[in-house]
Amino acid sequence: MPSWCVVSTEYDVDLKTLYARRLSQTGANHSFIQRGNALYVTVRGQDAVRIMAEVCARVMCRDLMYFALAKLVDRMPLTLSEKQSALTIALKAARSAEELAAVEEGLIGFLKSTRDFCPEGYMQFRMRACQNLWRLCVEQATAEILMQKEFSEIVKTLNSYAAAIEPRILELQLCIHADGSCTLTDESLVRIEYVDCSVEGIVSLLVNMAPKNLIVYDLSGNAENRLTEAIAKVFCGRVKIYK
Repeated sequence: MPSWCVVSTEYDVDLKTLYARRLSQTGANHSFIQRGNALYVTVRGQDAVRIMAEVCARVMCRDLMYFALAKLVDRMPLTLSEKQSALTIALKAARSAEELAAVEEGLIGFLKSTRDFCPEGYMQFRMRACQNLWRLCVEQATAEILMQKEFSEIVKTLNSYAAAIEPRILELQLCIHADGSCTLTDESLVRIEYVDCSVEGIVSLLVNMAPKNLIVYDLSGNAENRLTEAIAKVFCGRVKIYK
């Protein structure tokens, strides 16, 4: 009937609540004793070490990971709202790439040799792969937020420019296909096919063609299409979009 002393000196969290929830998910027979900031966890049964390793892995990789990512995000050159968005993106990416089995395997040997466990210490010194993954997720989320910010500024500029120039074409129809290609048709039914339809390329083309009215048929099947969104913002007031 092994017991472990779990102490967190960095995170202001209720360890008993976290461990009780994770242990209840395993169905294991367990008990707790709280003494100050130390939580004594007793797990009964032959698989006590394996169960404790499973629980510790889930607490660190699914509960405390939020605080680790938040700390990394806080260092990034973002506004408060941008940091909140970046944290959401990073959390989703980190959870989709988690490798609990590897963390649990390392914990089994560690928990056999000691009865004292500090989650943040273990995360910092024995989970290098996870730390590198979390750092990468935060960096990618930050880059995505900054790119979106830059793109919004470009779209705003293009909107002002498109509104200032005289229309050259009465009406243009743009069809966005599921395979990523596009078809442009003008009022005289001249049709042009584009295989690679980058957002920047198509939006710039449409701005230079300066249609008075623009009709977009989005057949991509994507709920969120950056090209459609960009066109809607640049040509606001003179574009109709059908999905």
